[in-house]
Amino acid sequence: MLSRIWDVTIPGDNELAGDGDDEIRTLKSELKEHFEQDHHMSGVLDPLEANCDGYHNKVTLYPLESDPSIITGAGIVYSKIVDGVIELFWMDDDGLVNQLTENGVIKLNTLQNDINANGHSIRNLQELKNETLIPLYSNSRTVNTGSWSETKTLTLTKKALMRLTATASTGGSTASNRATAKITVKYKNPSQCAIGEMTLSARYNSTSSVWQVEMGSAGLMTNAGISEIATSTQSYTKSNLIQLEPGQYDIVLYATGYNVAAASWAIDLFAVLNHHTTNGVATIS
Repeated sequence: MLSRIWDVTIPGDNELAGDGDDEIRTLKSELKEHFEQDHHMSGVLDPLEANCDGYHNKVTLYPLESDPSIITGAGIVYSKIVDGVIELFWMDDDGLVNQLTENGVIKLNTLQNDINANGHSIRNLQELKNETLIPLYSNSRTVNTGSWSETKTLTLTKKALMRLTATASTGGSTASNRATAKITVKYKNPSQCAIGEMTLSARYNSTSSVWQVEMGSAGLMTNAGISEIATSTQSYTKSNLIQLEPGQYDIVLYATGYNVAAASWAIDLFAVLNHHTTNGVATIS
């Protein structure tokens, strides 16, 4: 609690000149008291020290009712109430406004701006947040020849980031040994159109005598396609992430194989976006 209100009308014109030194000391005390609400003022004078006088110890942002005016050559950080929650914003000198938080937590689209075009931020998030991973469904299938598929219905009650993992395993070292594992995410209603797809293929390249794996991604999947060569394994596992809004989705698991090939899949709730709990967010049937 501050001891005195900030009053620019004192001292008055009729105050005694001899009291000037007292008024100066009072002014300095009031300035320090007010300044210390967000700043260090403990007598550290070295600007190379983090607690140097004048440096921030925190930043208190009273929420604005509307976006501030543009300032040429400067950016503005401020807070504003959105749907009853105080949120953090950034405005550049062109007037472009970016909401940095949503429901009190970091908005996903502030990470590298476009997670669909640049998956690096999502991969960094995965390293930090693996403890939130909740397994929902897994399956595997061996296909000697031909194909096999299964459809699972995913129901989300909140916006979430899902991790989809596919494994393709070949059965021998001839040109005919091939395996493909595919995961397709579709809207359940109304159109059944695919919004994300991941295809993982493994085969033996008899020309160069190496194992080769390829992954294709489409739609809302975050990771780009890959093509890798490895000599030490016949089984390959890759993961991909997809951000989904609340609703119902069909997830189609698909496998093809030749010469005793196998495919497996795993579907996990990776993170719940803009909320602090994972209870009842995702179910698979």
